[in-house]
Amino acid sequence: MSAPATTRTGGRERLAKPEPPPTKRNRRPEGTPDGGRKGLQQQITPGYAAPVAVATLNAEFSTAERFLDKLDELSPAYPNARNINLIMLAFCMTSEATPAISGWIGQHGIEFAHVLNLLEVMAVHGITTTGRLFSIGNGDPAIVFPVHDEGMRPVDLIAWRPNDRLRWWLLLDQGAVLGAPNVVNPASYVDGPLKVHPSPLEWLQAGCQDGVVILNAARARPVLRQALGPIAATDIAHARRLERALAPEITADRILIPEVAA
Repeated sequence: MSAPATTRTGGRERLAKPEPPPTKRNRRPEGTPDGGRKGLQQQITPGYAAPVAVATLNAEFSTAERFLDKLDELSPAYPNARNINLIMLAFCMTSEATPAISGWIGQHGIEFAHVLNLLEVMAVHGITTTGRLFSIGNGDPAIVFPVHDEGMRPVDLIAWRPNDRLRWWLLLDQGAVLGAPNVVNPASYVDGPLKVHPSPLEWLQAGCQDGVVILNAARARPVLRQALGPIAATDIAHARRLERALAPEITADRILIPEVAA
């Protein structure tokens, strides 16, 4: 038996991805580089290359095919109308919890069963990225889950990798913060200020019910203005970044830091 082909990534060798068999999805009509799909599946350039450690999740790529096929089935006209309700319906119908994703985030101190119960759906999808946006496809794997507004209504999907915690992408560029319902629920921070976590990792580790993560500063300002009391940064540097990002709606006197960080 011949040895599998390898490619070199970051100075290390990894198994090369096999070419997918021809399917309805990857047979592209002549003259349409994106297979005729516009809107959700934009023509984009490959972004961040995932570390070799996540190569074991390649088996999850089939979920992307199911997701895109379900969108086609639910609404043939969808590519011209990015409807979050339709996206969430297709996402929920084609995503499932697997040992791979549970193990991947479990090693980062995240209680998978708990966060899945709150978020309702979380899956590993192959994604391709451009700037701060992503499209679901056959790129490197990332964890994808919904972003909600203050009323717990889904407004976007976020793609994120635990081993690159300060980097994430949005599907529709509509999300403001992770944990928006926590802002308008004072019971979630009754014992102190509303925490602002620097990345999805800390928010997920806190069980999604303690604080927020700012995804877009401009959209986050009116959301955080609803907080009853101050907000808490993780350290002085984080507090200064928040002050610059959230002014003028959130003034410096409303941003606290832990005493140990002072």
